[in-house]
Amino acid sequence: MDVRSTEAMDGAFSSWFGNLSYMESFLWGAVVVVVMLSVRNLFRTSRGVDTNNNEPLPPRYEPLVKRDYTLEELAQYRGISPPNRRIFLAARGVIYDVSQGRSFYGPGAPYHLFTGTDASRALALTSTDPKDVSSDISDLSGDELETLDNWISLFKSKYPVVGNVITSESAVAASPQDEEASSE
Repeated sequence: MDVRSTEAMDGAFSSWFGNLSYMESFLWGAVVVVVMLSVRNLFRTSRGVDTNNNEPLPPRYEPLVKRDYTLEELAQYRGISPPNRRIFLAARGVIYDVSQGRSFYGPGAPYHLFTGTDASRALALTSTDPKDVSSDISDLSGDELETLDNWISLFKSKYPVVGNVITSESAVAASPQDEEASSE
């Protein structure tokens, strides 16, 4: 670089930043960049975009109620209607809230078939055939039951337990007639 171009750069620098040193100008420039990024992130978050990975934020869900559900009640939790409805999936009678895995379990997703029911059999068979979506695992092999247990370990590590599936047998066992008989 020749002397004239260096003098020209110094002149341009002085006209923009006055009598600041190069280091002071650099620090002020860094402050401006940080402020601009903060304002940008503020607006992006308010538009419903996660600033960490640029993905849309998950919808706001109704409050989580931990309790036991019948299969009919469980069927309402497939993330379809209303759109902010939580997504539940059961395995071996334990219900998990898989709402945060909407990209896997939400409407149109690859595992949506498993939601709103006890899908133990389909999980054990690693099957996406609707006829395999059932809680009946009585005729499965040891390897298939191990596969189911691996799925359950995954669910336990990633998703909260919501409750248990109330089967017709457990509902009969806890019927009011039994309670009256035991209190006499």
